[in-house]
Amino acid sequence: MAITTYKEKFWLIYNLALRQFLQRYRGSFFGVLWPFLAAAIQMAIYAFIFTMIFGGSWHQGGTVSVNDNLPVWVIRFAGMIIYFFCSEIIGAAPTMVLSVPNYVKKVRFPLVVLPVVQVLVSITTTIVFIIVLITVLAFTGTIQWQIILTPLLIIQASFWCLGLSWILSSVGVFIRDLQQLVPFFLQIMLFLTPILYPISTVRENWQIFVIINPLAFIIDTFRNLALWGIMPSWGTFTAWTAGSVLFAWLGLFIFQRLRNSFADVM
Repeated sequence: MAITTYKEKFWLIYNLALRQFLQRYRGSFFGVLWPFLAAAIQMAIYAFIFTMIFGGSWHQGGTVSVNDNLPVWVIRFAGMIIYFFCSEIIGAAPTMVLSVPNYVKKVRFPLVVLPVVQVLVSITTTIVFIIVLITVLAFTGTIQWQIILTPLLIIQASFWCLGLSWILSSVGVFIRDLQQLVPFFLQIMLFLTPILYPISTVRENWQIFVIINPLAFIIDTFRNLALWGIMPSWGTFTAWTAGSVLFAWLGLFIFQRLRNSFADVM
């Protein structure tokens, strides 16, 4: 029986996301506490590396971390939260359809919901990381009320990731090399995006590559809101959000156009 109504799709997405999240930690000693432990461990690693080994300060929009009592490792960890969210979704995309051949061949299953399920699972993990960040900011006395606007950035990032995930998951059925190429792409994005360094350190003639990078905009806006309480330009934010919605629509269009050919290839 085909799933056609929005209500049926909603419950399907919810149940798949819940099952995927629980399966990830099933059988482990700490169970669903692992996201909290992972966030705490990564925070501790960043604190050690960027305090005991590298040190230094962070200049962001006229703000210097040593002046506002904000450790530089907290700033870098905040950037990595958004990167982890996006990389988890994009990294899973090339094999998303290939990993469920029964859904393609034998069952009238709405494959289009698979990227949505992955986004919801990744959002759950990201919420845990943000909670850990808020806890640290509260202890350092630098928490900003503007952090409550973070969901707006998560929504924007979700649309970008959904669009790319729909494209990669559909094209990945035909071009299996994407399974090898995407991890390299994510590594490149880690270093081309101002996550471990501020935008101000990028040479002026190279800053155009930062400006056109949606991930850079989201990370920079997230840091400004969560760490320094700096509100974004709402005109620019609206334009980027509209662009993310259009890109998601493009990804969905490509997925639906290729959908009928999946069974012939698999």
